[in-house]
Amino acid sequence: MLSDTKEFHAQKAGIDLYIDSVKHEELKDFSDIRKQSIQLMKSGNTEIYFRTTTALKKDGEFLLFPDMELILKNWWNTWNSIFPNNPFDDEDALRLILKNTYIQSYRLSSSIHRMKGNNIKGFYGNMTIGNRLSEPMRELLNALLVMSEYSGTGVKTALGMGKTTIIK
Repeated sequence: MLSDTKEFHAQKAGIDLYIDSVKHEELKDFSDIRKQSIQLMKSGNTEIYFRTTTALKKDGEFLLFPDMELILKNWWNTWNSIFPNNPFDDEDALRLILKNTYIQSYRLSSSIHRMKGNNIKGFYGNMTIGNRLSEPMRELLNALLVMSEYSGTGVKTALGMGKTTIIK
């Protein structure tokens, strides 16, 4: 649909949006993600860029700062939704990843995403993730990272929030 459309009119904002180009990437199966995750194995820490407001929810409240546990659980659950035939269902592996993955540094800004009269607070910017994982667990973490580029991070990703890019 986007390939054939060159402009949209955003009624509520009263503006026209023009599409310069559309990039189409297709993941055929798990092996495509695995290839990309193996390439990430060469670096110890991974820098990710949250390109749009990224919001995480805890106890019914949107968080202003990132929480590594919530990010990892979000990616884990998203994986299981996208790949029901190849689920990550090993709770011990999840606990190990949660325990040994951490935010090493960040350059983030707070942000508000306005949607239907509601303000959703969150953040955008760069964050470096470090880990103390064995090689097989690091490959699992990297698969989640790669998948996040296609699915996003946090809530309301289908509406443009949480766009995530791995800085290579």
